[in-house]
Amino acid sequence: MFKKILKYFTIAVLGAAAALYFFFVSSISAAAGKNEVVRKVDIVIKDSAQLRFLDKDIVRNIYFTKFGNPEGKNIRMLRLGAIEDYLNSQSAIKKVQVMATTSGVLRIEIEQRKPVFRLATAQGGFYVDETGYIYPLQSTFTSYVPVVSGNIPVIITDNANGLSYKDEKGWMKEMVTLASYIDANPFWNSMIEQMNVNEKGDLELYTQVGNARILFGDLHKVQAKFNKLMTFYKKIAPVWGWERYKEINLKYDNQIVCVLNKKN
Repeated sequence: MFKKILKYFTIAVLGAAAALYFFFVSSISAAAGKNEVVRKVDIVIKDSAQLRFLDKDIVRNIYFTKFGNPEGKNIRMLRLGAIEDYLNSQSAIKKVQVMATTSGVLRIEIEQRKPVFRLATAQGGFYVDETGYIYPLQSTFTSYVPVVSGNIPVIITDNANGLSYKDEKGWMKEMVTLASYIDANPFWNSMIEQMNVNEKGDLELYTQVGNARILFGDLHKVQAKFNKLMTFYKKIAPVWGWERYKEINLKYDNQIVCVLNKKN
């Protein structure tokens, strides 16, 4: 009987000691948290080697203009969710993560939007990223992606932020697929610099080499059409010359239709 009482007494004492320990540690942590202030703002732009829409100074100015200088402020007073929401509203920013460490560092990690083509319209110039997100050109940086002009079947609204366009034919989604294919292929990415939508709605390509218009047609069968264009570059142009043809038509299945220059 005595041993059983001693056992329960020991368990109770140990439990009380553990509770006091955790209460003491929690009190210290809470006190430290109340007194912890921001000592440093650490801004990380993950893709800055490829894209330079933003740099640390630009992000710092955006933040300070809205929320003021956080240095010296209590960490518990920071509205991390509001900071993320505000930075995410900036058109060139794709994703933001904001965190505060116990050592007093406010860390802001940013991923920029990567455009795959650029629209030239009567409403102005706009970038389009791989998700179909449209945003205005940025004064801080020019991304050298193919420019699409002409009879673009899209009406841009609301300053072109987000999904703010009307596209009854689904053209934008198909155009993003095409542009992403070009972006992922180093050869075509270096070759194609301009695209145009003609009055019939067919897409025309213009490349770095040769003056011929490449009639791509609709935005279907993308890989098959580029395979035909590669056949032209490898087997036809080296034999007959780059200036022999004024048009290379890829619209028809299993054939390449080439239109001669008049002087040839």
